[in-house]
Amino acid sequence: MRVALSITRSYRPNWGLWEGVRELIQNAKDAETEFNAPMSISHSGDTLTMRNDDCSLSHSALLLGETSKADRTDLIGQWGDGLKIGILALVRSGYEVRIETGDEIWKPALEYAEEFGGAEVLVVNIRKSRVRRFHVEVIVKGITAEQWAPIARKFRWLPGTPRANVSKTMYGDLLKDEPGAMYVRGIFVENVANMEYGYDFNSVELDVDRQTVKYWSRDSACREVLHAACVTDDSMAPKLFTMLCAGTKDVEDFRYGTVTGESLRADLKQLWIDQHGESVIPISCEDENETLVHLGVRGVVVPAAAVKVFGDIVGTSEKVQAELAFSTKEVLDLDAIEHGDVMLEALIRLETAGYAVSLDKLEVVEFLDPKILGQFEGGSGRIKIASKVLARGLAHTIVTLVHEVAHGLEGNGRTHEQSIEKIMVDLLDSML
Repeated sequence: MRVALSITRSYRPNWGLWEGVRELIQNAKDAETEFNAPMSISHSGDTLTMRNDDCSLSHSALLLGETSKADRTDLIGQWGDGLKIGILALVRSGYEVRIETGDEIWKPALEYAEEFGGAEVLVVNIRKSRVRRFHVEVIVKGITAEQWAPIARKFRWLPGTPRANVSKTMYGDLLKDEPGAMYVRGIFVENVANMEYGYDFNSVELDVDRQTVKYWSRDSACREVLHAACVTDDSMAPKLFTMLCAGTKDVEDFRYGTVTGESLRADLKQLWIDQHGESVIPISCEDENETLVHLGVRGVVVPAAAVKVFGDIVGTSEKVQAELAFSTKEVLDLDAIEHGDVMLEALIRLETAGYAVSLDKLEVVEFLDPKILGQFEGGSGRIKIASKVLARGLAHTIVTLVHEVAHGLEGNGRTHEQSIEKIMVDLLDSML
């Protein structure tokens, strides 16, 4: 029996020995999970044998898109085409492949097929066997020991490939001794530069050739694995701190998430203070320091992920400015300061217009932020005026007072601007 598949010789032209073996071993691993079919992998001489006990392959396995893996999150493959395309890659590269299943032996080859207009396609020649087997065995001949050794190391769960110094999490494994190595469910995908650790993900999105992890999926998965490892292992906090400050690829996605875990956050905060001191916050550019310095705070330029993480823990530039902008360095005695008479005259003018301001609700201050001229505290009704306003004269003082008094008149459909206009009208009327 001859089955011609609609897969031409040129399909996935960049796939070779590694990709072919990867797909066949992955298929065997999935069969072990899906069908409870114990898997064994062995290499002897130039022959690689992949076996699953207590199962068999039906001819439908040769159909493209025919799979029972769809929507199975516990399996490595998804579309079920790995068997066919893996065989293609091996046969095209000159390796001999044979599949023994039930009472059949399948022998793949590349042949010209009249049913496809004479195109060279993958075909599977099937013949009956004298023995009925209760297993599936995929045999690949032509793979030397020198070729097999580096391939075997790319499967973390194969016997003889132990891995030490690993932190296991619900999202995958953190590989502390394999910086930059990317695995998916124990199968190697690629090496990525500028990474502190390696990762074995439970779930990520790969490119169509399964040779790289899509960067956005990788970044998100790295954050999940690394964060989970740090939450459960207190000794990881200093390492995370260093990675954030250095801006390694491991932590790029921390720009979009919040670090949780009370102990981890406390450790990161202390590490930040030990490194930079109190009243120091993370900033993205040096220009931000021009504003912060007036508030008694200093910023340190760090990568974007560190700005997000440490900003959540010790404060962001925006948050600090909002909190400290109206803070005062000093509250001044109106009777003792220079230009105090200007404030008193302004208060008399407002009282004459019907807007008396009680002295116990008024403070002349020095704001930390020199750009701020006044403040109205809604809860208490207290008004703060910067002392430099008085030095500018009566007109400036009246205008600033009007602006703050107007805040207390907002409501009932009247805006702040309308309140200012009403006070100014009444003020002018009282002066005529």
